[in-house]
Amino acid sequence: MRPRLPFLLVGFAAVALVAAGVGAAAFAGTGFGPVAFSVNGHQVSQSTVNDDLKAFAASKGFGGSAASARAGSIDNKYTRYLLNLRIASLAAEEELADRGESVTAADRSSATKTIDSAGRDLFTPRARRLLIELDGPLSALSRVLGGDQALNDELTTALRKAHVKVDQRYGVWNRAGAQVCPPTGCVRIQGSSG
Repeated sequence: MRPRLPFLLVGFAAVALVAAGVGAAAFAGTGFGPVAFSVNGHQVSQSTVNDDLKAFAASKGFGGSAASARAGSIDNKYTRYLLNLRIASLAAEEELADRGESVTAADRSSATKTIDSAGRDLFTPRARRLLIELDGPLSALSRVLGGDQALNDELTTALRKAHVKVDQRYGVWNRAGAQVCPPTGCVRIQGSSG
């Protein structure tokens, strides 16, 4: 009589492969993959950032066009702008939550006015919606704190304390400057005296 061990191993291997396939499908179904950046444990995927960049690349406001969106090209400064905006928006959401506050319809309206003041024709509808979504928590925190200067001060302090990680393909986190910089480091702007 032949031993059953090989059949058992094949059975276990088949179960393991099915389980791995189900796990991979569940992971892929979440739409989440490699992390572009995280703020205090809140992760944003590279897929999300890349989709956002495609919307930016098609917008005139970011020097783009439909052709540049198809080519997948956008100036690195806009990539850093997007990451800095997303990071600031997440930090503002945390600050609002700590105060028991949230984004209101009035805050979203304020964000819409801010974005549209630059010119609605500068952004694709998708880029416009994204900018309004990301500006909402900033508008809300500005309202709660009593103005943009207080918002700037509070966010700068919060971001310097935050635990921020950025995938090197997008830049590096500069804690002192509370911003994403190119991999070569932040550019220091010389102040004029006079």
